[in-house]
Amino acid sequence: MQVLRQGSDLGEEELIQWCKYRIAKYKVPKYVVFLNVLPKTAVGNNDNFSNEVK
Repeated sequence: MQVLRQGSDLGEEELIQWCKYRIAKYKVPKYVVFLNVLPKTAVGNNDNFSNEVK
């Protein structure tokens, strides 16, 4: 999951292509989910369990 900066026009394919050239093949994501904000817990930390794509 990624949160883009306001005004950014980065697309899913562009991000995956960027990853293909910079990281190992087995680490390249098969899909990307863009969000406006990351979910937070009651304490204010990132909620890793709700970040799983269903």
